[in-house]
Amino acid sequence: GIRAAREAGLIDADFEKACFADLNGEMRHLESENPVSLADASLAAAKDPKAARIVYSKGALVALLIARKLEAQGKSLNEIMTRILGSERGSLGNADLRQLFHEVYDGAIDDEFDRFVLQANPLPDLHLPPATGATGVAKYLPKK
Repeated sequence: GIRAAREAGLIDADFEKACFADLNGEMRHLESENPVSLADASLAAAKDPKAARIVYSKGALVALLIARKLEAQGKSLNEIMTRILGSERGSLGNADLRQLFHEVYDGAIDDEFDRFVLQANPLPDLHLPPATGATGVAKYLPKK
């Protein structure tokens, strides 16, 4: 969503980077004691507002990580998003999504899908500026 907003001209590149920085700060704060897989956070999200925020913040950051890797290979995350958004999303489980990613990108991001969607691993440093909370995209940031 953040990238789409920038590509549509609704926000500029600096605000995009600040949004990702705030989401990064939120996700790092929420996972400070334990990393969480997106699959597990999704299961808990209906009852746990912090898990719902991990789905949102970590999900956006995993997408950023994958997009960067794909762009370095001359590919786009838009290829898979078009397929996912055009399908019956309620019927796509994690195994279905993994298979789609594998097929569309010839296995190029299988490792990232496994490490962050299916397994509970912390994200690597994404080289983002410090979170400020000024963008309003993050709800849980560490107290200063």
